[in-house]
Amino acid sequence: MELQGKLQSYVTRTSEELGITPIRAIRLIYSAKRLSDRTKGDFSVFITGPRSDELQAFIPRMIADLPRLSESWPLQISVVEYRAESPYVDLILERPSAFHYLCRRVARIHLRIEKLLKDPPASGKRLVFVRSPRENDFDGKRSLLLVNYMRRVCQFNGIETTFEEPEWSDVSCDSGQEEFETNSCYEQSCEGVDLAKFVKIRGLSEKFHPSVGLVLKNSPAFKFAQAIRRRIHLGPGDLLCHVAPHSKSSNQQKVGLLLMVLGFEAKQSFLFHGGAQGGNSSIESHEHRIGSQISHQLRQKRIHGTEAVGEVLKDTKIAFDFLSVKQASRVKLPDNPPDSDPGSFGDRGGLFVQYTCSRLTGILKKYDRLISQRVYPGCLSSDELCAENMDTTHLSSDQEWSLWRSMLRFVDLLESSSNTSLPLYDLDPFPRIDAGAHTACESLLFLCKEFSAFYSRVRILVESQAHVLRTVECRIYFVGMLLKLIKAGLWLMGLEAVEYM
Repeated sequence: MELQGKLQSYVTRTSEELGITPIRAIRLIYSAKRLSDRTKGDFSVFITGPRSDELQAFIPRMIADLPRLSESWPLQISVVEYRAESPYVDLILERPSAFHYLCRRVARIHLRIEKLLKDPPASGKRLVFVRSPRENDFDGKRSLLLVNYMRRVCQFNGIETTFEEPEWSDVSCDSGQEEFETNSCYEQSCEGVDLAKFVKIRGLSEKFHPSVGLVLKNSPAFKFAQAIRRRIHLGPGDLLCHVAPHSKSSNQQKVGLLLMVLGFEAKQSFLFHGGAQGGNSSIESHEHRIGSQISHQLRQKRIHGTEAVGEVLKDTKIAFDFLSVKQASRVKLPDNPPDSDPGSFGDRGGLFVQYTCSRLTGILKKYDRLISQRVYPGCLSSDELCAENMDTTHLSSDQEWSLWRSMLRFVDLLESSSNTSLPLYDLDPFPRIDAGAHTACESLLFLCKEFSAFYSRVRILVESQAHVLRTVECRIYFVGMLLKLIKAGLWLMGLEAVEYM
């Protein structure tokens, strides 16, 4: 985030001025809770490098400088604290400006997604995902969900993507054989390519599984590589990403190497995952059971538009079931999924996120209805509220600040997604992609839980009195920003938000 860069620049410059051991890097750490045992700050700065006696000169300077210097920063620091028994410097932020800062960032994300929905990115670089052939139902579903998530991450970062499943079964074994025969790794006697020899020549031994060896020209890997080469056209600046469960990773690595033997120009990467198992049922039966359970619960609650809402909730539950598990781990689904009650949310999964969206939407609609009835005289409607007309000094409770922290963490996660999962500019050959989808799921769930805790302690739509009107406006605007942020998280997973359930 921006604060990290500002602080790093400051400590590097100041350590040089003081003539102490250079501070090459600092760590900015989110504080989990206010007034915790470890820290009293909103952020903690962990500084490594200088000796203890050197820090005695540096820390007082930092305490004096940062509140003054940060007045021109996006996030302003009101107090810097240091305890001798702690290795951390604690930063306490100036809250009103911090609320404005967060809301501006959320608004930018919202506008960015709206623009992407109208005009898909055309960055000049192209990323194509291909899925390993012959995956089982549940492995294939997980591959597709990870591809969809990654495509949204790429789209959010202005990168054009496509998903291709080239037909390979009809590829002739003899088609393009001469392209292989000219390579020194082609074994004429057995009509195959010795990939172990190719890997050794190229110095890629550490990158590939020891099992890569001879690939015969009539093998599925050979045919699939030919199909990709002939039917997917990419240039040197583009990227081909192979998506496969670990059980298919060896075969997909062979495909990647065969493409390299063929002189395939585009850079290649791999996204491997732990696969999924769903008992004795098919993925279609599993999805149908979940959909039936949700529809039944919605009908019991007499929710209008049950079919459309139920479909979104079914997709949400399935997406979170698959994406919330760490990529390297195996997804284990029950043979008979328990009842999915949108009113209980015992698992606190994707349905709880959708429930939070419906609660937030209900609050905003009720506020607008009260505005139309002139219950809050002089207040603007939720659509008219903006950062410029908000006096955020009215957002003064610790509950609001705790929610601010959770929102900021999710904003940072959204905006840093390209740094952790996109290898377009990675010089390393055949980089492995960690989509980080489970982190997005966890952060989105945590954000919804924080709102639930906030809503249980703070009344938003209070009785109309002159001295609380500005507070009501600020809280409604803040709640509106939260809804936009949760919708952005759902969009990243390829999901819509429901307005009622």
